[in-house]
Amino acid sequence: MDVVNLGGAHLSGNPYQQADLGRMNAEMLKLIANGDVKPLIEKVISFDQFIGSLTAIKKT
Repeated sequence: MDVVNLGGAHLSGNPYQQADLGRMNAEMLKLIANGDVKPLIEKVISFDQFIGSLTAIKKT
């Protein structure tokens, strides 16, 4: 999922897009609750490194 696209659907004011976003969220929460989503943690960072790490992610 892409932050820009999700934000666009949320801010669009289009009730169909917003309903789709709600369904995607509900499905993701089910997958997480069932243990079907296993996050890949590449690196643990300190709070002080947060902004720099977001910048690094955005560049990739």
